[in-house]
Formats: sequence, C-alpha cells, structure tokens
Amino acid sequence: MADTRPPVSAHDAALGRIQEVAAAAVRPEALGPDPDPLASASWQAGIALLRIAALRGEPGLADPDADRAELLEDLAVRGGYIREYAHRAAAAEQTRAQLAARTADSRAAAADEQVQILRARLDVGLPDGTTVTVHIGTSQDGEGCTSWGSTSPLLTGGVDGYAHLEIAAALDAIAAVLTTALERQEPPEEGTDRA
Repeated sequence: MADTRPPVSAHDAALGRIQEVAAAAVRPEALGPDPDPLASASWQAGIALLRIAALRGEPGLADPDADRAELLEDLAVRGGYIREYAHRAAAAEQTRAQLAARTADSRAAAADEQVQILRARLDVGLPDGTTVTVHIGTSQDGEGCTSWGSTSPLLTGGVDGYAHLEIAAALDAIAAVLTTALERQEPPEEGTDRA
C-alpha cells in the first residue's frame, strides 16, 4: 500500500525537532525542591512556548477568555527568568574574570551600533521610605568587572559573577532603548543652536 501522507516539509521537520528537544529538556527535576539553573531555565522556556502558542491562537492552547496583555507580560517575565537562570549557570561555571571578558567582548562588538553606558548613578528607594545612592561602573582592577559603591553601609561586599551578568544585562537593555531614542533625534544643522 502506498504512503498517502503528504511529504514532510523542512519547516515541519524543524518543528518536530523542537518538540523532541523541548521534551528532553523540560523534565520533572525542574519541579524539585532545588533544581539546577538549566532545569529551571528549561521549565520557564516550556511555559514561554505555551504562552506563544496561546497568543498565536493554536487550537487547544488558545483560551478565548485569556487577557492578551497578561499573556504578553507573562511571556516577558518568563524571558527574564530564563536570563536569570542562564546567568546563574554561567556564574557557577566561569570565573568573574572570564565573565567580565565575555561582557567586554560583547560590548566591543556592539560599540559601533549601540551606545555604551559607562557609569550609572541610581537613587534607590527603600521600603522604609529612605533613599540610598548607588554608583555602578566598570572596576579599575584590570578585569573589567562591574563594581558598585555607596556611602550607605547597607551595600556591602563586591559584585560576584552572577550580579555582574545581571547588572550588565540591565545596562545593555537601557543602552539599546537609548540607542533607538537617540537615533530618532535629528542632529542640529551646522551653525544652529538646539536651545
């Protein structure tokens, strides 16, 4: 008897492979009391894929009563979790100097296309209503790691590898937004004042 099924397209084959990889990556250990960062990342990635399917109206996954804005926000939250767990895994496997070198390489590669945040001053509001000023920048110890400082005794210790990666990611996200905003601004014509 001849096979009457339609031929499998490259797209369908790729989707099948994604399903296989997802099934292998998202395992029950992600639900245990102390999952490793990659198990947690895979679990969050699985939830993110479900949110995408629901948003695209996939049969059986789309809830007609679902709030689209909430699904989009949850998708963004899942992406943040994936980043966090990837950074935790990287910090456990690499030295602070290695992480700083990778961050420096990434920023150097993007320097022609994106603004760079060299230093930042943050006025941080505490739950008790007081404010603490924190300065963030690149350390001068030759490693290029992120450093922080404050006149407040509340901020103690140095920046570990995980914190370095999270701060670098946050600053890179702000830099990307600023790059887009600054590109929209027309430069003043020569000999004119913008005031």
